[in-house]
Order: sequence, then C-alpha cells, then structure tokens
Amino acid sequence: MGAGAGSYEPTDRRVVAVEPSVSMIRQRAGDAAPVVQRSALDLGYRLLIGRT
Repeated sequence: MGAGAGSYEPTDRRVVAVEPSVSMIRQRAGDAAPVVQRSALDLGYRLLIGRT
C-alpha cells in the first residue's frame, strides 16, 4: 500500500506521500506532494496493521 502516482492527494493541505515502489514514484506529477520511498512498516505503524 502506498501513495501511488499522487492522483488522490489533497490540494488544500500539506502532505508527504509514502510510496514503496520506485516505478510509482517515477510516475508522479511534478506538482505532486513530496514523496519518500518507504512503507507503513518503516514508519512505525506495525501495531495498526490488521486492526479494524
């Protein structure tokens, strides 16, 4: 799961996209939010995975 090419990012607030795939990062538009190549696991969300 990642930010993808940035098509659904809000434009009315500042965000930093998280995307594990280099190919998806390369598809991002020049005016898309800044992106880091990581996954949710790298950001410390291990406890949230699998919870509903």
